[in-house]
Amino acid sequence: MSDTLKDVPRIRILSYNMFMRPFVNTNGNDYKPERLKLFMENETHKFDVLCLQELFSMGGHNRKYELIEGSKKHGLLYSTSLNGSWLSLKPIDSGLLILTKYPILDKDAIVFQEGADIDGWSTKGAISALVSVPTEDEHDEIKMLIVNTHTQAEYSTEDPKYYDIQRKQIEEVRQFIIKKHKQFPKAPIILCGDFNINARTSALSTGEDSTEAYKTLVSRLNFEEGEEWKDLIYEKMGHHPVTFGDGDLTEGSQEIIPKETVLTGKEELGTRTRLDYMFYHKHCPRHHEHAINQAKPDTREDIKKKAVLVIDASVQPFFVEDQEFTQLSDHYGISAELGIIERNHHLFDNTKTFILENQFHHGEEVDVADVITERHTIHFHEKN
Repeated sequence: MSDTLKDVPRIRILSYNMFMRPFVNTNGNDYKPERLKLFMENETHKFDVLCLQELFSMGGHNRKYELIEGSKKHGLLYSTSLNGSWLSLKPIDSGLLILTKYPILDKDAIVFQEGADIDGWSTKGAISALVSVPTEDEHDEIKMLIVNTHTQAEYSTEDPKYYDIQRKQIEEVRQFIIKKHKQFPKAPIILCGDFNINARTSALSTGEDSTEAYKTLVSRLNFEEGEEWKDLIYEKMGHHPVTFGDGDLTEGSQEIIPKETVLTGKEELGTRTRLDYMFYHKHCPRHHEHAINQAKPDTREDIKKKAVLVIDASVQPFFVEDQEFTQLSDHYGISAELGIIERNHHLFDNTKTFILENQFHHGEEVDVADVITERHTIHFHEKN
């Protein structure tokens, strides 16, 4: 076993709003078939878990099932989604899909109680998949809960009803996660989605500061005092990157030149917002001990010896060339790479020192063995 991360099993997760809306297009042509084909052929194989939004399956062509079938050749054999319901007067499906290479042990979903405008005609909500992820021991596994959501779109910045609905939907997501957490208390949780809440304070902002709406989102997701969610992208990058309406700032001026003009609505060009998130649920120690105490005697040691490492997190623009469009969606994707590690791995040797980023400020040296006893998630690079 080496002293690096090369031998650690990796989980590559993508969250992506694919901008595949039924019936409508933005600027005359959304190039949905072409974009879906390129994504399926060139990108899906790079990930082990995909959490997709706005992959709507109503409107004459069932793109969701086309992607499910087309991704099987890349080993993405398991999926869960949330269909539309004519009986509930929601004929448009949720647009949500989880695709994974790992067996799904449990599937669940909720439909939001309230939605405005076209959102009210769809089953937008949240879906979950409890996946079985292999570890270094080929006979062992770790269970991970993946949750995918897409909250109310804001069709007018002047109408407060959209934010009010988002707030209610976030509470529904929170209650849904609490239910699943009670079912599977040992499972780490990844929450992905397009929350339609902008974390950046302005188009010209560096993204280091957070909007009050973002702070409220994170606080409302908390289970109770002492629980923490980690924004993997912000923790890694140190700022909120643009995921929608990106543009280049011209030197010496306040002008923004949009990077994409085919798919993005004219009023959203160059707005440089962040709407897309991937949160990791970091169990506090007392809840971990509770999980151990509640477990069967023969599984307690297995719980103690595993940890999830956050190796990387980044933005995926999915730019394309030689097409009528320049990127695969009006949104950027976000991704994370996680490692599943045994606590008896060499990386847990007290003599090994690593650079731990984001948990501590830029290069403070700590012993991994000391940190891991307090946290399930750490983010580090090996010190040269």
